[in-house]
Amino acid sequence: MGRNDGTLLTDVGPLRRMLPSLMPRRNESVVYYEQQLDLTKTLEWLEDRRPSITFYELAIAGLVRVWSERPQLNRFVAGGKLYQRDEIAFTISVKKSLDENAPLTSIKAVFDPRDTIEDTCRRVEALIERGKDQKRETESEKEMRVVTRLPIFLIRWLIALQRVFDWYGLLPRSITRNDPLYSSAYVVNLGSVGLEAAYHHLYEWGNIPFFIVIGKLKKAPVVDENGELAVREVVQIRYSFDERITDGFYTSTALERFREYMENPELLDARHGA
Repeated sequence: MGRNDGTLLTDVGPLRRMLPSLMPRRNESVVYYEQQLDLTKTLEWLEDRRPSITFYELAIAGLVRVWSERPQLNRFVAGGKLYQRDEIAFTISVKKSLDENAPLTSIKAVFDPRDTIEDTCRRVEALIERGKDQKRETESEKEMRVVTRLPIFLIRWLIALQRVFDWYGLLPRSITRNDPLYSSAYVVNLGSVGLEAAYHHLYEWGNIPFFIVIGKLKKAPVVDENGELAVREVVQIRYSFDERITDGFYTSTALERFREYMENPELLDARHGA
């Protein structure tokens, strides 16, 4: 049966079609990948754009560009089948305040790869401000507040029922549209609270095949373009991704393209397809 968030892929090889049956769950299909980015040029570029663009906003803009250029990253597995997602949507995590007891919220947004880098960064900034607003709930927070008032056995029954509907592609758009776990990737900025990047599990709920964690900016020894050791500003990024959607070579070359955009952000000034 069809889905409202993706198109069934029928022109993939037999191994790719078989993998969801061999490995039914995302966390038994997870692959971990790590990058260290040299931010020498990046920080100079950001300094010229301050205060309009932050590194996190730049990273989202880079991911939007790569996901539009490498569409196999924007696949997902549902109901034992492989689908191409119909839109580029990223979920970001926002802490309401720097108080360690402050709650976290997740916000999903659809991005247009035809937007300029300024358009994308303004959208991310608006999402972060919305997430920090303690007087305003997101759609998913409203839904969870209602559901969590129910008895535990009823919550579990509703979750099980939704899983069945999701398996057969019967969930209405009104549910998947606002659920932050139905998106292209989950992107977390641990560097904003001074932490290193960590590997994160994939959620079995929803259909997110990527979890991306950005660490804090720091100084580290790197081998420069002349083959000499130098101390540079770097950032660590760690990925967890579902290998059932595409092969590791395609994914690694796509993420190296992301590195190119982050280390040379002027490349993002050109519109997608220009």
